[in-house]
Amino acid sequence: MERWQQRAEVDGTQNKGREQAKRSRREWKEAKEREEVNKKANKEELESELEKEKTERKKETKRILEKLEKLEK
Repeated sequence: MERWQQRAEVDGTQNKGREQAKRSRREWKEAKEREEVNKKANKEELESELEKEKTERKKETKRILEKLEKLEK
């Protein structure tokens, strides 16, 4: 094999390695972004559920107080 052919093979291998490294970094970055989006969505969902529970508790407390008032009368 001539020297220029060997050099071309080495360059091709190096380019593949660089492309793989770029792809790996890009995939890692995309995965990290998806993780952040999921965390934010989960947090919003939990906050929404908490707000619903608070509202339900307030309603239940109000019902109980109304029942107590009726019993006192």
